[in-house]
Amino acid sequence: YMGESAQYCSNMLQLTLHVMQKLTSDPGNHCLTEGLDALFEVWVILVTNEQSRLSTYKFLNATNKRIEDDKVGVLRQTSMHLFEQFLEFQLNHVSTGDDDDDPDHDKEYHGSQLMSIAQLGREHPSPSLTILISKLNHTKNHYSSLVMAGPPSGESAASWRHTVSRVQDAALMLIQLGTYLLTDSGDSEVAQIPDPIVLMSQKHERKPDAEQQDEVYQFVRGVIQIIQVQDICLTRHMIDPFLSPLLCRNILWFMERFVKSYLLPDVDLYSDFCTTFGNAFNSGLELCNICIVHTANIYRHMPNEGSVVATASTLLKSLVSRKKIQPILLKSEPWMHLVEEEKNNGFVNLSAEQRSKLFECLCIGFSDSYFETLVHPLGVQFTSLLQSPSFLSQYQQENVKATLHQCLEKLRGVSRSSLTSKRQQSSVFAFFQSTNILNYLVDLVTLYNGRWDVVMVIIRLFDDLVVAQNMFISDAEGTLLFERCLQMMQAYEKINRGTVLMNSNNSPTDEDERMEVLDALLDLLLHITEWDMVDFSGETGGRRFDVGGASFLGLSLVLRLITNSSLQYPTTCSKFFKLLMSLIEVYPEKLATLDDGLFRVVMEAILFALDHPNSEVIKYSLKAIGAITSYHHNTHCSSPLAQKLNEDFFIKLFERILRVCVEAHFDLSLVGSISNVTLALLMMLKDKSQLVLVQVTDNHSQRDRLLVAFQKLVTSNGISFNSLDRNTKSLFLNNFEEFVACARALRVR
Repeated sequence: YMGESAQYCSNMLQLTLHVMQKLTSDPGNHCLTEGLDALFEVWVILVTNEQSRLSTYKFLNATNKRIEDDKVGVLRQTSMHLFEQFLEFQLNHVSTGDDDDDPDHDKEYHGSQLMSIAQLGREHPSPSLTILISKLNHTKNHYSSLVMAGPPSGESAASWRHTVSRVQDAALMLIQLGTYLLTDSGDSEVAQIPDPIVLMSQKHERKPDAEQQDEVYQFVRGVIQIIQVQDICLTRHMIDPFLSPLLCRNILWFMERFVKSYLLPDVDLYSDFCTTFGNAFNSGLELCNICIVHTANIYRHMPNEGSVVATASTLLKSLVSRKKIQPILLKSEPWMHLVEEEKNNGFVNLSAEQRSKLFECLCIGFSDSYFETLVHPLGVQFTSLLQSPSFLSQYQQENVKATLHQCLEKLRGVSRSSLTSKRQQSSVFAFFQSTNILNYLVDLVTLYNGRWDVVMVIIRLFDDLVVAQNMFISDAEGTLLFERCLQMMQAYEKINRGTVLMNSNNSPTDEDERMEVLDALLDLLLHITEWDMVDFSGETGGRRFDVGGASFLGLSLVLRLITNSSLQYPTTCSKFFKLLMSLIEVYPEKLATLDDGLFRVVMEAILFALDHPNSEVIKYSLKAIGAITSYHHNTHCSSPLAQKLNEDFFIKLFERILRVCVEAHFDLSLVGSISNVTLALLMMLKDKSQLVLVQVTDNHSQRDRLLVAFQKLVTSNGISFNSLDRNTKSLFLNNFEEFVACARALRVR
């Protein structure tokens, strides 16, 4: 390639075009699809290697164009031709990743090919975007003409619907490609603008019409015009067949990534920056209005399309969360209309979860002024409903429950909005405290004990508050919140303690609902245990209230709701043992505070988890055992646990762990966890460990070799059984890996 770059590029191009041509006639051929994907990966490697990028950068800034004739110039021209040919191939053989025969395969390779082509196009963005804009404008005009003309009648209707579908698929592919080209991939909360795009836009920034000349904004204008066509369809109730949910969702996804990256970005994030990014769309106001209008239309006219509504809510949250956008929102008429419509309960068909997310966005968008506008009226509505003299006699009526449920979901939105800043967090908690809402929520759990949906939203509301408040809350506020959380859990446990013993009489639906509530309680406890790990409240001395005590009290309540059938649910089982592991690792001294019956249940559960088929659950159990053993050893066996766990318990536990090691029937991902537990048990049992090994290997055919391997385990690398520091654990892990390898080899013999 280095010597014959032109011929090599030509051959590669011909091979790639040949595969695309074959796929046109045989689109279901998986081998060709994977082959094309591999070829694109080769192109990406060629175009994005360090030498090519450096030479391309010099070419873009050169005063003469002689470099066009060298290897990089040839590669540049060839890859640009490939980009154009791929667009033609996709538009003529539209594949959107939704092959009915094998959707997973088609979706995977469709997305992979688009990302590879986007990387090629990004290396020379101006011509790539020019081609993309041309195709998008043609597709947009075709789409608009179909909408304006309306559906025909007669025999041509089926053919017309097929045409509409093809046009939407073409728009989908172009917008997906544009998303990958204009924004960096990854899950970063802030998708930064790629450097080649910044360099391209800088060429136009000094022009009077910089925004109109900039290829980025030309492409975005094309997407916006498609959005406006979709808004026409929504307001005229022309959803089928003009609004494909897949296209709607991907347009919203593109706008979300564009908002995070380009809308009034932080200049400090870039070594080079283009001023057009900060001034475009009337300093953001125009784009805000377009996004808000489109989101509101989706809320009104597509409330049953869950994935579309969820993506619209994500776009809205991305928009209002930007600090530079919040002052602009106060000038936005669509924003004020959206607020008024929500205040007047205009989006009645949205799901409860989406109503909560919408209210969260409204609270964030109003920032410091949102309480006067939204939250206090909500507090008045909620408290007035519960204080009404007729509430206790009418609370089971559907209209009363619907109003209550609506208020609860909005309160969830309020609680989640406090994550944006310390000031907002303080205002939110003051609101909950001043309105006495937390006490009302505890009472509602008892009142609506048979209403799974109401109880669930109350638990999730407490969970949202715990997550949102844990960084900046004061000790007094934290104590109050913990008290109310535990009171809520006590109320639920008191009512449901007896019912969990009658699982055989429950319908599958009732059992599933009970498991969802149990999952929510476990999530709440897991988030409570995280409070000692994060504290930015500014108060010295750390948390003064007892997080561990509250967590173990909550655990004791949940334990009374756990049954053997509960642990058959993978999610519930994993959360439960994760909670046990977290509590025992952080607060081992609190374990002894459980009453004898609950303590026995905890220890039986930990031992039960050792034989669980899920390796993640086994790991949680091993970490819990290691924490108990280390704590017991560090206190010289004089901790409160000594009254409940005698030495025989640890000897039997060590015997069980050794049998696992000798038999070597475990997932290799558990090696580190088993090594740490073994080390902790060896340090505590010391000389007695040899006797345990003799018992374990008594009937083993390779007993002598195992004893030799064990001797190396405890003596190699100068292991000192004095402390469980990182260095000792690392040295012991090396020895342990050799011991396991030996045990596995002897098992084969």
